[in-house]
Amino acid sequence: MAIPDKTRGGAPDSGESGVLRRLASDRSLRVAWGLFLALGIPLGLIAVLAPLTAAGIYLEPLRPFWRPWPPDILKPVIGVGGFVVTLAYLCYRLGRHAGYRWGTAAAVAMARNIAKGRPAGPAAGGPPDRAPRVPTPPMPRP
Repeated sequence: MAIPDKTRGGAPDSGESGVLRRLASDRSLRVAWGLFLALGIPLGLIAVLAPLTAAGIYLEPLRPFWRPWPPDILKPVIGVGGFVVTLAYLCYRLGRHAGYRWGTAAAVAMARNIAKGRPAGPAAGGPPDRAPRVPTPPMPRP
């Protein structure tokens, strides 16, 4: 015997699960931005400063970044690697947050839906601020 108030996934039928999912997604975006700002930007700065050091150009306020470890030959590699990894993680999280509403995957899915005869509009229940809006035509004059 089925219970009408319960759904198969165990989540309540109300909109609470969407709010919880959105909060978790926002939290993961905060972590991604925090990692990028705390690690990615300084590592990118180190990657830029290492060739300047080799050329003999020093910026006095940034002197603490010229420590003897790691060796000067590894600083650009570590800097670029860390910057790219944190930027890739940030882009991954931004893509997960946007879902299939934008980009190439959304276009392919919409084309597939049109080919199969399904409605091509956005899925119901999506956030209204991200759904594309179609302007309503003005009323004809009599």
